[in-house]
Amino acid sequence: MSLWPDLDNTRPTPNNAVGHAHPRRLTEQTLLSSLRHWLLQEYVVAYCHSLATTRIFRRCYWIDALGALPRPARATMPPVPTDTSRAKHHKRAQEHPALQPVLAVAQQLAQSPLPITLYGYLFSNARRSKRRSTPPLDILPKESSIIASTWAESAAWLLNELAQSPAIFLLNPFGQTLLNYETLLPLYQRTVPTELLFLLPHRQLLYHLQQAQHRPEQATTLTALLRTDRWKSLPTGEEESQQLQQVIARLTELLVTSIQRHFQFPVQSLALPIISRPATLAESPYTLLFATRRQDSLLIMNDVLCRYRRALTHQSYRGVLNEDWFVQQDAERQQEQRATITQRIVQLGQALRRCRWPDLRQQALLASFGTLTVDEYNSIILALLAQGVVRCEWRQRPGGNKQDERVPGTDDMLHW
Repeated sequence: MSLWPDLDNTRPTPNNAVGHAHPRRLTEQTLLSSLRHWLLQEYVVAYCHSLATTRIFRRCYWIDALGALPRPARATMPPVPTDTSRAKHHKRAQEHPALQPVLAVAQQLAQSPLPITLYGYLFSNARRSKRRSTPPLDILPKESSIIASTWAESAAWLLNELAQSPAIFLLNPFGQTLLNYETLLPLYQRTVPTELLFLLPHRQLLYHLQQAQHRPEQATTLTALLRTDRWKSLPTGEEESQQLQQVIARLTELLVTSIQRHFQFPVQSLALPIISRPATLAESPYTLLFATRRQDSLLIMNDVLCRYRRALTHQSYRGVLNEDWFVQQDAERQQEQRATITQRIVQLGQALRRCRWPDLRQQALLASFGTLTVDEYNSIILALLAQGVVRCEWRQRPGGNKQDERVPGTDDMLHW
C-alpha cells in the first residue's frame, strides 16, 4: 500500500563499510508509477463502479499528463507515426509498460456485474519538433494509448473529443512548463463528471516562484494561474526549512482558491505520508489536490485516503521491536479520533436541531477528511440512535430489528 515502497531500501553495503548504508533516493519515475498504481486500483475502480450504478454513463476516461513514463524497449514504440502507420502504432503502443496498469483496471471493470469501459490516455510530455512534417494528433484513439505530446499542446482537441463523457485528469500545473489559466479553465467549466487530481512537487513550486521574481513572462503566467499577484509577497531566498514549508503551503492555498470558485465541494489538499523510518511516518515533498462536484467521488476519495494511511502506518510497524505495543497505541489513537468526531457530530446536530444524516456526515467528513471511513461514520450515527442521543423521523419506518441496522437516508430527518 505504500506509494513510495523503496524509501526504506538501502544500497548494498561494501564489506568495509558495514552499518553505514545510506538511504536510496527515490526517482521521479518510481514515485509517479506508485502513485498511478494506487489511484487506479483504489480510486478509479471504485469511482467507475459508482458511475456504472447510475446506468447513464457507459465509459470513463483516465487522462494522465504527469509524464515521466517508463521507457519501453526500442522495438515496442516506433517513432512519431505517419498517417499510414497510425493504426499499427496504436496496436503496438498497447505493449507500453505504462499502459499495463490502465489496461488491467479496464479489463476488471469490463468484467464487473455492471460493466463500464475505461480508456486511458497518457501524455509523454515530449514536445513536438517543428522540423517534423507529421501533423499533430487530432483524433482520439479508440483504445488506451500513449500520446506523444504535452497537455498544453493537445488540451483543446482532447477536451473536444471527450465531449460529454466523464473523465479523471491527473496533472501537474507546476511541471517543467508552468501551465496557464486558459489551459485549465475548460477543465474547471466542464458540466459532466470531472475529477481533478493535481500533483504539486514542492521543489517545482519553489522553482517557479523564484523564476517569476526575475522573468516578467513567468510572473504573468503565475499571476494568471493563481488569479492573484499575492504570491509576490512570498519570500524566495535561502530560508530555513520551516519557512519554506510555509511558502509552499501559502502557494498551494492560492492555487486552491483559484480552483475553488468553480467547484461546489471544498478542494482537498492531501498530504501524502511516507515511511521515514521504522514506526515513523513523515509527509512527502508532494501535495495532491483533489477537486470534484460529485458527492460519491468525495466519499470514495475519503475512504481511499483513510485506508492508505492506516495500511502505511501498520506497514511501518512490521518487524520493529514491541510491534504489538505500537499496534495497540495506534488502535487507541483511532479510538480517540472516533470519540472526537462523535462529539463534533453531536455538537453540529444539536446546533442544527433538525437535519439529514448525509448532510451532517458530509460536514463532519470535510472537517476531518481521510480520518474515518463512511461506514465508520454510519456506525457512529447508529450508536447515537441506539443510545437515544438523537431520534430519527423515518419516512418509511423499518420493521422488526432492522431499525437498529438501517442508516438514515436523505428522506429521513434527525431530531437532536
